[in-house]
Amino acid sequence: MAKTYTAFIKHTHIGKSSQAEPYTARAHSRYIQRRSETHVVRVHLMPDSYKARQRWWYDHENGLRKNGRVVDKLTFSIPHEISQAHAEKILFGFGLRLGQERCPFEFTLQGFESRNHHSHFMFVDRDYETGKRVFGTTERNSSHQIKLEWEHYANSQFEELGYDVRVKVHEGYELEATNDNQEALETPSVEASDVDNLPDIETSPEDALTGDEDMAVIEMERTEHTSLVAHNIRFLHATVHEVNRLNDCKLRLEEAQERYERAVALKERADLAASSHLSNNLLPAKQKAFQAEAFLSQLTTAKGKLKGFGISAFGFELKTQTRREAEAAQERSALAHQEAEYHQQVQSDYSHASDIANIAMLEAIVEAEARKASLRHLYGSDQEIVQAQKTFDATIIRLTEGLEPKHALEAFENMEITEEEYITYLKQTGNEKALAEFMENRDQYVVVEVDDGYDL
Repeated sequence: MAKTYTAFIKHTHIGKSSQAEPYTARAHSRYIQRRSETHVVRVHLMPDSYKARQRWWYDHENGLRKNGRVVDKLTFSIPHEISQAHAEKILFGFGLRLGQERCPFEFTLQGFESRNHHSHFMFVDRDYETGKRVFGTTERNSSHQIKLEWEHYANSQFEELGYDVRVKVHEGYELEATNDNQEALETPSVEASDVDNLPDIETSPEDALTGDEDMAVIEMERTEHTSLVAHNIRFLHATVHEVNRLNDCKLRLEEAQERYERAVALKERADLAASSHLSNNLLPAKQKAFQAEAFLSQLTTAKGKLKGFGISAFGFELKTQTRREAEAAQERSALAHQEAEYHQQVQSDYSHASDIANIAMLEAIVEAEARKASLRHLYGSDQEIVQAQKTFDATIIRLTEGLEPKHALEAFENMEITEEEYITYLKQTGNEKALAEFMENRDQYVVVEVDDGYDL
């Protein structure tokens, strides 16, 4: 059984708009490299030269938008059994893993002359080519994901390097991102990047207040696998729940957008039918009625009487030609007006259908916008939603890596995870056979609800 330590991790960030003074990140970079404390300085996608690196931090902050995140600051405790060389290797590998080898980072090792081994780590979550986020340190629960990532990666490296120690981030310790308010200091005039040649730099107000916390780890009597497996499965379940919520929001938005598209199509058909009827039926009918009325007016007197005359006697009618033409014109006019009135009513029906379709379209717009607002309220812009999906997917992959079914079952049987969490693990790992067997025999297990403490 490997000796397990509770590891301390502190995660804060520096925001361009939230910092008390500009260029706080550059000042912090100088602080963590002070000669009196620092053993190792390593960088990735940054200049090796100290002075050039200070200029890099200056240019990096100037290139960010007003409310951009300048850097994430991490402090890691390291078991005192780990050598300085191996700690350097592990921290550098962790930085590459965290940013998929595409994010700049800088870290120092301190305390290796004592048992207070620790590292100050500055991570810029921006792809060096595209400028897009990679890990997603601004996402909800990113601190907890970093905890799990460090726990998983560090333990695998310890084992590979032959160390009989493991680290466990205490579940009750919350990592909170806070604003950094340290003073910006003047850049010292130094050229060398070697640690021994780094200047002694005064402590900034923030660092003077907190100093280097005692990073000594605390031994714990517990097994190597069970708690870590349960920890990962519980967070896996919470992440899958968040993915399902995101997908549900996206589905509802898609449904609302489909209803809007159907309403638009219905409105277009109604408008087309109304327009077609107007031009092909109503307007010709009105024109016909107008012409019939005009012709009738020529056969009508000023008093509105039909021209000509006729008499009826003993069942016989005698009419002049003018009277017969006037009566025929009167009948044609009446029929033309009747036809025009009919088409006017039909046109009104088409207009009413168009109005109803327009109302449905407006309601669909409101619903779609409400769904979109709800989605953005939870996850941000379209780009951030895509990034959130990628982050969730990557988290699920990370959490399922190396999880053995027997360890998951052991965690469930020890009641460290719930039945629902165990089922989530089986589904996410594609273990259909074990899932079917478990569902068939689930009554044999006594299930106790466990408060996972996660709130995504």
